[in-house]
Amino acid sequence: TRQGIKQIVAWRRADVSLRYLKKLPRFATPAGRIHAVIGADADTGRLTVGKPPLQQIPRDKRKDRYKLRKGFVARPGKVLSVVDASQLEMRILGHLLIKLFKDDTLARDVMAKDCHSANALRVFGPLRPWLAGVKPEELKEHPDPLVRQAREDIKAVAYGMNYGKGDLGIGYALLDDRGNPIGERAGHQVREAYLDLYPGLRWYMDWVREFVVAEGGMMSLLGRWRELPGARGQRWEVDAAVRAALN
Repeated sequence: TRQGIKQIVAWRRADVSLRYLKKLPRFATPAGRIHAVIGADADTGRLTVGKPPLQQIPRDKRKDRYKLRKGFVARPGKVLSVVDASQLEMRILGHLLIKLFKDDTLARDVMAKDCHSANALRVFGPLRPWLAGVKPEELKEHPDPLVRQAREDIKAVAYGMNYGKGDLGIGYALLDDRGNPIGERAGHQVREAYLDLYPGLRWYMDWVREFVVAEGGMMSLLGRWRELPGARGQRWEVDAAVRAALN
């Protein structure tokens, strides 16, 4: 039943959190502090944090229902600093689409002061009547939680598609007003609405697939080449290679 599935998902989240917490004491110093190791050894070239993998701590309040982030505190007299490149990947994507396809539709939105708010209203405005009349600068702090949710939802859609999520992935990332996933069919509608608004992104995703299949890998904007052997394999291997290339 649906209720049974929700209970299984809740149990799995609790189990993942518990297993993560059990690992932490292994990395503690005699003074009870944890000092993670930062490296640049990810397949994508991004920085990684290991021993322990602190990037696994949920940032989204909806996902951090056990408040794991509150368990990390600085030594007395010290502070924890959080440094984040604000909406960097969306801005890079906007520049990329201009360079490749001379399409500045997405770029205009992502160059806004808060690109997620501008993006959310363009995509969800026609789909959600309660967003009528809302301005981008009002979205983040709007008193209506349903209105504010549009900004969180567009982040799930935009970043999910950047990393190769399809209809099913988006359908399970977005929730309806009862807290249930909207499902694959509704996920398809949202994904198509997004791509219809930003045709350059659709062209780019198609181009990535063709390039990966033809060349067997992908190069970053800075010239870093990543070999993707699955690009010439079975269908599921090709799909995985394309997701990695988009990533």
